[in-house]
Parts: sequence; C-alpha cells; structure tokens
Amino acid sequence: MTCDQRALSLVLAASTVLTLFILAPPTRSDDRQNRAERSEAQRLAARLSSLWPGWTPSVSPQNLEAETPAGVVQELVGPATMSAEYRVAARLAGLFALWARSTLAPVPAFVDGEPPAPEPWATKALVSVVRDEARLLAEALEAAKAARSRELARALVKVRFRRIALLNDREVATLRHRELREGLALYTAYHGLLLARHPGYAPGHEIEAALPGFAYERAPALRQALIERLRAASAAGRGHYDAAVSGFGLALLLDRTQHGWREQLLETGATLDALLAGPPSDFGNRQPSAAGRREPR
Repeated sequence: MTCDQRALSLVLAASTVLTLFILAPPTRSDDRQNRAERSEAQRLAARLSSLWPGWTPSVSPQNLEAETPAGVVQELVGPATMSAEYRVAARLAGLFALWARSTLAPVPAFVDGEPPAPEPWATKALVSVVRDEARLLAEALEAAKAARSRELARALVKVRFRRIALLNDREVATLRHRELREGLALYTAYHGLLLARHPGYAPGHEIEAALPGFAYERAPALRQALIERLRAASAAGRGHYDAAVSGFGLALLLDRTQHGWREQLLETGATLDALLAGPPSDFGNRQPSAAGRREPR
C-alpha cells in the first residue's frame, strides 16, 4: 500500500467514525435533558398568561419539536453560546409560535404574483433606510429616559414607512409576518427568561435533576445581543438585519412607549410598526408599560 493509499484509508476511516457519531441516536442522558428542557419551557409558558392574555400552552412533544424555532434564538446569540438556558428559551419561543399561528391574524397581503425588479435607485435607497432604521431602533432601546425613547420612536416610524414604500407587496407582507411570528417568539422567550430571574421563581425539579446547577442569568445577554445586531446593521456598508431581530426590537420598544399594545395586537391584528405609529394624536402622550419598567439596563 502506497503512502497516498494509506492516507486515503485513514481519511475514510475517520469519516466513517464521524458519520456514525453524527447519526448515532441520542443517549438516555440526552433524552432526559431534552425532556427536562421541554418541561421547563412549558412551566415558564404557563406563567406568562399576563404577557399574552388567553395563552394556554398545550402541545404534544412531537409538535413542539417540529415547530420550535431554535434557529431564531441561535441566530441571535450564536451557536457557540447555545446553553441549556437558551435552549429552554428556544422551546418557549416554539410554544409561542404554535399559539401565534392559530391566534394572530395573518397580515393582509395584496401580492403581485410576479413583482417587478426594484429600480437601481430604490435598491441603494433601501440599504440606507434599513441602516437608519436599525440605528434608531438601537438608540430608542438604549435611551435612559422614556421621553427620549418616544422621540426616537417617532423618527423610527417615519423611516419604517419610507422602507415600506421601497418594497413590493410580497416583501412587505413577508417582513411583517416574520416580525409578528419570529420577532414576538424571541420577545416571549426574553420575557420568560426575565420572569425566571425573579426571586419568587425556582426552576423545576426535572431540569435541576438533569442539569445540576442550572440557573437563569441570560436575559440581559439576550437583550444585549439584540442591540449588538442592530448596531452592526447600522454600520456603514451593511444595511441589513433579520425580520426576527427587528420584530424583537419593535416589541421591546412598544413596551416602553405604548401601554396595552399586546392586547391591541390580539384585538385588531395590527402589525408591530402600525402599533408603534398608533393614533397620531396619542403618540406623544403614552406611558411606559410595566414590562418596559422591568427591563434590565
């Protein structure tokens, strides 16, 4: 056997071992951890009825596995930091996504089956507008005073509707739909992690047994990951960020600027940007919600 043949046989052997490792069924320990994380997510969801009136999460484990948008959480925080706490958050996001699919009214769409390609000037303008939107959203969320947040929110609304004017109907419908479903799933996961940090909440026995030392401490990091993503999108030459990120940010900003927005969303099926715009005469007089006051800085 030549050196090249020997090297090839070693590579093939290593590939076989790696394939078997990847395809190997989960161990009993993995199953136990998955069950514990699922159970913990359901415990948190059951305590978030004040966040989403009428939400009574009840779903089979199979459906939860199919619908959990773990990628939304992982995309925001990065795969290297997907701790057990973030996996619980992802499962909580999945529970919300299942409920939202049957509860939130679909965004009306008057869709052109073959939308025309955007004009070159529109493409360039859109990059600048999205960059401005991301910058304003980050600044509004970081503002120390509610009055400043409301001022920046007014500017953000103007930029958002300039962005809408540069998109075709299908793109607008997709953006708003994803902000509602994926953005609010992230928002719900974040509030679940916030709730779990309260001194009155203790993790369930199942997850404590499966993961000794499990504790909730990532809510501020999840919010900071959002701010960092917005800052990156606002940098020169970027001008892009995901609808899940913008939906999460808009929901947090609504917490600070519009009391009762979640109830209004459920009643009217309004989009997040429309809720942020609100009645023109009322926009400058809103009070921050209780959820907004609890946000860690």
